[in-house]
Amino acid sequence: MKIFKFGGASVKDADAIRNVGSIIQNNCEDQVFVVVSAIGKTTNALEKIVASSLQNIDFAKNQFLEIINAHKLLSSELLEEVLLKKIEVKFDEITIQFNDFLDKNESKNYNFIYDQIVSKGELLSSIILNQYLLQINLDAFWLNAKQLIKTDSNYTDANILWAETKQAVIESIKPIKNQIIVTQGFIGANTEMLYTTLGREGSDYTAAILAHCLDAPELTIWKDVKGVYTADPKKFESAQLVEKLSYKEAIELTFYGAQIIHPKTIKPIQNSNCILNVRSFIDQDCKGTQIGNFENIEYAPSIVLKEEQILYTFSVKDFSFLNENNLGKIIETFGKYSLRINLMQNTAIQFIVCTDSKIGKNEQILEALSNDFEIEMQKDLKLLSIRHYNQDIIERETKNYNIFLQQKTEKTVQYVIV
Repeated sequence: MKIFKFGGASVKDADAIRNVGSIIQNNCEDQVFVVVSAIGKTTNALEKIVASSLQNIDFAKNQFLEIINAHKLLSSELLEEVLLKKIEVKFDEITIQFNDFLDKNESKNYNFIYDQIVSKGELLSSIILNQYLLQINLDAFWLNAKQLIKTDSNYTDANILWAETKQAVIESIKPIKNQIIVTQGFIGANTEMLYTTLGREGSDYTAAILAHCLDAPELTIWKDVKGVYTADPKKFESAQLVEKLSYKEAIELTFYGAQIIHPKTIKPIQNSNCILNVRSFIDQDCKGTQIGNFENIEYAPSIVLKEEQILYTFSVKDFSFLNENNLGKIIETFGKYSLRINLMQNTAIQFIVCTDSKIGKNEQILEALSNDFEIEMQKDLKLLSIRHYNQDIIERETKNYNIFLQQKTEKTVQYVIV
């Protein structure tokens, strides 16, 4: 079995979906498990609805109806009348479920509400793609990821229940004889069968989970770039395509924030020795990048630039030294609210943490720790990480910035900059 993952850009409009259909059609000599993200900027639009739902339910319903209508319009550009009617029935069912959730929900937990609402994006896109594959005479079957991906209740960044997930995946696909199975990335369900999500851009992770559970020999992530580059080619003219990466190097790059692959993607496929191909859905003749159990590779310097960073500085209120108990409490709090520490550094009386700006979670950190610590926050910063650095590239990439903080190891240097 092959695992294919298609992101939002690959299904952004009717022509894009036709292109995805062509890729699947040309590569379905084996059974193919297709994982698809929400269309285009749908997730961003649904995130706005989450915020609206806490203030004005009727307005949130109208916003969601606009998203449904946009998906219906896209479907009308792709599908014949019989399949289009089936789509409209399914979309009407999702709309009823959405409105029913808003009417009955009593929770004020932002993360819980987020997962119940934002998960709808992947459902909509996967339904459209599945119907289009049927229209071009491919033997496709739609499957809700809720049946497959079993998680805890850590909403917006759920943890996989591996044994339960593997059992669910195997049992769910066993009776399916179709050549192509279409499911959703990014979403799963807890033990109460309530939607959970795996973190932004988590569709890559979904595909890796399925590859691991099914012992798939390879997983292909189809992107709008030719593969993994030494930097984001949209931001850095010097970026070069990398033909091969070891699992370890890929994990390092994703840890520091490389956007090409979700940070949690590599470990599941490493454990099952699955080859990860990163290829272009635009230039299908390009072989892209292979990630696997490769050794003795000499790497060029790689640059990762993370924007929208926040720098926290924690000090004990009585100006005493920071000890292990203080540091442990801070780190534990970041873990509790699933806010990843991208860089940390301590002095005798201060503990400095660089992390992502995430609505809701940054405020939770302040609320949880403000009684015990003096806290300073600096916003709108960037985190520049350079792997396999040399002095020339350091000088070139930092010359136009003010440096707030720096940290250097043998292979990686990082700068918090503005």
